Amino acid sequence: MKQLIAQSNRARQLVLANAAYWAIPLFAIAGLIGLWHHAMWRDELNTWLIVRDSSSLAEILGYVNYQGHTPLWALSVTALQQLFNRPWAMQGFHWLVAMVSIGIFWRYGPFTNGQKVLFTFGFLPLYQYLLISRPYVLGMAALFAACALFSRRRRTYLPLALALALLANSHAYGLFVTVAMTGVLIVEWLLSAEQRSKHRQLAPGWNRWVSLLVVGLGVAIAVYILAPPMDSANHGGVSAWVFTFDLRRLLRSLCRIFAGYLLIVPTHERWLDASLGAIASVGMIGATGFYLRRFPYVCLFYLSATGIILVFTYTRFIGLGPRHYGQFYLILIAALWLASHYGAEHTKPVENTAQRSSPIRGGYGVLVMLILWVQCLAGIGRYAYNYFLPFSASRAASDYILERGWNDEFIVGSRDAQMAPIAGYLDRSIYYPERQEIGSFTLFTEDRKEDVTYGDIFSQIQQLLEQDPSLSRVLLILHRSLEIEPDAPDVQGLTVTPEQSFTHSQEEEYHLFWVER
Repeated sequence: MKQLIAQSNRARQLVLANAAYWAIPLFAIAGLIGLWHHAMWRDELNTWLIVRDSSSLAEILGYVNYQGHTPLWALSVTALQQLFNRPWAMQGFHWLVAMVSIGIFWRYGPFTNGQKVLFTFGFLPLYQYLLISRPYVLGMAALFAACALFSRRRRTYLPLALALALLANSHAYGLFVTVAMTGVLIVEWLLSAEQRSKHRQLAPGWNRWVSLLVVGLGVAIAVYILAPPMDSANHGGVSAWVFTFDLRRLLRSLCRIFAGYLLIVPTHERWLDASLGAIASVGMIGATGFYLRRFPYVCLFYLSATGIILVFTYTRFIGLGPRHYGQFYLILIAALWLASHYGAEHTKPVENTAQRSSPIRGGYGVLVMLILWVQCLAGIGRYAYNYFLPFSASRAASDYILERGWNDEFIVGSRDAQMAPIAGYLDRSIYYPERQEIGSFTLFTEDRKEDVTYGDIFSQIQQLLEQDPSLSRVLLILHRSLEIEPDAPDVQGLTVTPEQSFTHSQEEEYHLFWVER
């Protein structure tokens, strides 16, 4: 028995020692296979449609202004549109950025191979930021680049400043992390005589000022694009800020930290669940802050970045899923990474990579390993689940329409936001009752009618048929079911015939009907 255990331990050590040679290729292959099977949903293809159907870069950025995102992803998609003009190019680029992120993590991250494996196949890297083409992958890549470049700040701030400027323009949470890390760098410069002395010896005087200008410009651009127009209705519009005290909302916001770490969202409707989740979140923050107390600048980064996002979560946007509150988890990883850049004195920078040690030690490591294991199991499970239940039924519905040669038919789609994947896969525009016009992407503006009834839809279809005598039928696509029997009486003088329903999905379902005179 002892011999078997010893052989098992040696085999495990051998596998972990060579983890980079199998974990990274496995991640790459899993990403390609997963993207091949992944059906894109509205948030993915809405940006693609904005770029596809805009006439200028200024118009693209103007529309992005309504989305609540910084411009880097839209600019990347614009370049892809010019080169390939197919949505799969966006998925390929997303996969490439994810690979760069994981490559940086494995090459420069101070974690053990076992910890790297758990992180790599975790919920965010393997599923949320790999299969779903959104700007968050740019933030992960820029954050890891900033962590890797952190040790070079004694010789030059400029590469780190470029990474932080990109991070600020990846998404709103990236902007907050940029502000926190820049603030810590400024505090370190002001308080650390050794950092100032070393930098002045190794770098020209203009280096720190140009670097500060780069970060400042990046932050300014991000803030300008993020500031919503006055007619924006996205997540409540400009009047959706909360500055009054609401205990339930505070508990719910704190629970987002627990959810970001362990992917369990306590039910905020029940006071007990919300309270326990908030207490657990505060306990995790306290444990991490206590562990990082030996690294004052890193502790300041962790607490400030977490605090800024927590304030934003309470006052503006509570977060809809792990793609949002998962940022708390990435901040934790970044803080542990940055801790390795300091030596035994805990405030003295370490320049030689060989001198760095694992940032996770002692009893605190049990908590971190628990988080990594939960993230890994959830990532593998959700990745596999995507094969059994597609994220969206959009591709199945679009393929059905294309196979039957109906792409040239007049199509009416409602709700407009859910129709973005259909417009993207069919590479065309659709009539939207919410806007009473033909379009593709959705902007949540005040003049857009959100609650369109079936009566409104059929009334508009009736008007469309009356205005165009050559139009005898309309293909109606709804994102919710409409119970109409084949022999049902006319609806406002129209004959409505169910065609097919596509309900096998996680997020979006589609129901097709023929509407005739």
